[in-house]
Amino acid sequence: IIHAVSVQSIVLALLSTLFNKKIKLIAALTGLGSLFLAKSIKDKVIKFLLMIVLVIGLKKKNLKVIVQNKDDEKFVNKNLFCSKSKIAIIRGSGVNIDFHKFQSEPSYPPIIISYVGRLIKDKGIEQLIEAFKLAFKSNKKIKLLLVGSFDSKNPRPISKNFLENTIKNDNSIEYIGEVKDVREIWRISHIAILLSKREGLPKSLLEAAAAGRAIISSDVPGSREIAVNSINAETVQLDDINGLTKAILYLAKNHKVRKNYGLKSRKLVESDMSEDQVIMKTLSLYKSFH
Repeated sequence: IIHAVSVQSIVLALLSTLFNKKIKLIAALTGLGSLFLAKSIKDKVIKFLLMIVLVIGLKKKNLKVIVQNKDDEKFVNKNLFCSKSKIAIIRGSGVNIDFHKFQSEPSYPPIIISYVGRLIKDKGIEQLIEAFKLAFKSNKKIKLLLVGSFDSKNPRPISKNFLENTIKNDNSIEYIGEVKDVREIWRISHIAILLSKREGLPKSLLEAAAAGRAIISSDVPGSREIAVNSINAETVQLDDINGLTKAILYLAKNHKVRKNYGLKSRKLVESDMSEDQVIMKTLSLYKSFH
């Protein structure tokens, strides 16, 4: 069995097993990536060619496809013409709920809102900073932490110069960079935020939810699996700066809502997104070949 993760690996695995029917293949489409969001002519051509390879390749008999959410299941079924019988939904890569324990939120101000992830445009960094600055004008007791690395190889990167110029002389926004133990970020944070344009099932929100944090998220495929509006999260439409500003201000001033959302976040992760459950489902998929 070959277990290929992400589009590039899947394409390579499909090509390498093209004439070998005995090799079984699991194609894990963990989110459809920045390529499927890009609008340049070059990326559209690459996307078209990849789609052709995937449509043909997913016809392989000894093959199963893993997706992380219902939106991706629908995409693979309708757009890649893959039979539903070949598709399995395993919600996320899993999170170790014993390692990422529930943590009560800090009782001291300011209200800290944390973004954890790569600094790229498709994660909504520009919109996040714009909305946060608007929210800060109304509530000076909030702070934004940006945690993660720059990704210059991404088709739509955020540059270091852009970030430095944007947050220069602004004490309400702090760039932390990469951290060794993300639990320390959630320990000091009140709210987790992610404004991606598309996800598989975001690991950063899984870990934040495991820690018992309320969430602000864009209402997009993948993210909506772990960020459920009015249950454990405030969700907003893409590029809705006004709605995002309101969501920040609403959660920042409502401790009881944050506490309730945080408890629901933890329960959501425990339901079927723990690492143990993901491993069991994956092993079960391996055994289904025999």
